[in-house]
Amino acid sequence: MLKFFNLFIFFVTAVGGVYAQPMVSGNLNTIEAQNAAQVHVGPGHNHLKQLINSFGEVTPVKVLTNYANTAYRYYENSLNALNDLEYAITSAQINDIEAVRSSFDTAFDAFGLTAIFENMGGPIDASSGWVYEKYGNPKKRIYEDFEKLEDVIKSDDFFEKRDRALSIATELKGKLTLISDAWSASIIGDKGLYRAAFLGKLHNDARNLNTKNNLLAIRNGLANYINKNIVKIDDMDRSAYNSFLDILFGQRFGRKTGHGIYDLLSKSERRKISKALSAINSRFRRMDLLTSKVGEEGGGMSTSEQKRLHKNNQYLISQAKKIAGILSKGN
Repeated sequence: MLKFFNLFIFFVTAVGGVYAQPMVSGNLNTIEAQNAAQVHVGPGHNHLKQLINSFGEVTPVKVLTNYANTAYRYYENSLNALNDLEYAITSAQINDIEAVRSSFDTAFDAFGLTAIFENMGGPIDASSGWVYEKYGNPKKRIYEDFEKLEDVIKSDDFFEKRDRALSIATELKGKLTLISDAWSASIIGDKGLYRAAFLGKLHNDARNLNTKNNLLAIRNGLANYINKNIVKIDDMDRSAYNSFLDILFGQRFGRKTGHGIYDLLSKSERRKISKALSAINSRFRRMDLLTSKVGEEGGGMSTSEQKRLHKNNQYLISQAKKIAGILSKGN
């Protein structure tokens, strides 16, 4: 996980996305963003309004379609990383163990990015209705499989347990393929079924999901994501924060791809969230200047500097929780 003392700069990408850009790469999220990043001028309300208008009239269908496209891309990235891991396990020679472990870390990080789509009743963790009956809420089992796989790959006798690692990886692929296929735009048998229902495109089918309920589920899912993934005890997880910005603004790895849930919020809600994001932006810069200065001087942080950093982190957490509160009040 990226620590709070890494240096970050905020960016708007070439196509208008808002991003809290780390100066160090290391996962699918940051790598793709770095390829197109330009200096960020601040997520002001007027600027965000221009981004909204650039994709035409805002409609719930456009927001849900962009959300579905992004979900599919995230899960496909996760599945591709798992395919790479499976190959690494299969082909590893005696001197390749570190490469296998690195491949595992990449696969786990890629799946970690999909956490933004949890807590909204989708195929990954639905708890009732036909979606639950169809997909069976595999979230817990997927995380457990990753834990089992890590234990095997990072053990001292990996090569003796290679078959076990391949078996777990195959099971993981099956579960992730089911979720990825659920979000597919291609409807072939059960493939693409959830996405079609999510967008209300199943012909005369009671399984179509209510548009208003979907939008509320996304809002609540984002609020839960802030409290569970972004806000930590002493700091904010900026990698998770980037994923939040992606879904809020209709971005994909920092690139604006269409309308996001932000575009459907009331004018008052947008202004409040924009104000909180600007405050977070400003505080990140202040913290980065402090940590950069300490890094240049060497010797570690003084007690007063540590207190300043802690105070800044508490402020960031308060602003993030404020955003979560705004989103959850939409019920």
